[in-house]
Amino acid sequence: MLGLHPTLVVSGVRYRERGRESLRRALSSRGSGVKEYDVEFPDGKRTRIRCTPDRLYADLSGPLLSPAYLACDPLIRPGMRLLDASCGTGYGAAWLAERVGPSGAVVALDRDLESIRFARLRYPLGNVSFEPGGIESVMGETDGAFAGVLACGVPLRGQDATRIVGEWWRLIAPGGWLLVVAPLSTETPTGLGAIDARDLLARAIVGSPVDDDAKETRTIPGLSTHAAWLVRKPPAPGAIA
Repeated sequence: MLGLHPTLVVSGVRYRERGRESLRRALSSRGSGVKEYDVEFPDGKRTRIRCTPDRLYADLSGPLLSPAYLACDPLIRPGMRLLDASCGTGYGAAWLAERVGPSGAVVALDRDLESIRFARLRYPLGNVSFEPGGIESVMGETDGAFAGVLACGVPLRGQDATRIVGEWWRLIAPGGWLLVVAPLSTETPTGLGAIDARDLLARAIVGSPVDDDAKETRTIPGLSTHAAWLVRKPPAPGAIA
């Protein structure tokens, strides 16, 4: 019928398009760059979201970075406390929360307030905390507060990059891991070449007992534009491997 906007329902969440421009067109090089939706959640709460090239929603665009999260699947155990250093609109952090189970916990950070507001409404899980901000939001955490840190798409260029990675490393418990996932293109704000990533990790973790063999460059099945760099922290002396 004329005047009606298309509506999509995913897991009880209702997305109603605003405007006539399609999502694909809006986010293309010839589009407006923004596509708005009115959203209603199963509990009756409502909000309006704006999809942009930098703010994507898994229900609408698909979980584009899910292969990056799956890359850390073999490292996750029930009961772990994990840090998602750049959670976006929350799909990946919610998946991590399911993997660690009710005895575990996930702290999910993002500097985009609109993404955090949506994530809290869309994924109201008891074992995940969506918090606005970046590394400064967890600088009050004690050493070794997390079993693992996933950094997917965090900008790691400029003078703060070494400090950020060094802080992640401080937060990882002995025997834990850091997984950095970034685009391979150096033309994007988060882009890192393989050599850049290895050099950054070496600078940030200097002085720590990390063998070269502990640093792994991984390809990510299903995500050819990105690569993952894994660093494992040695277990505490006397710990059982």
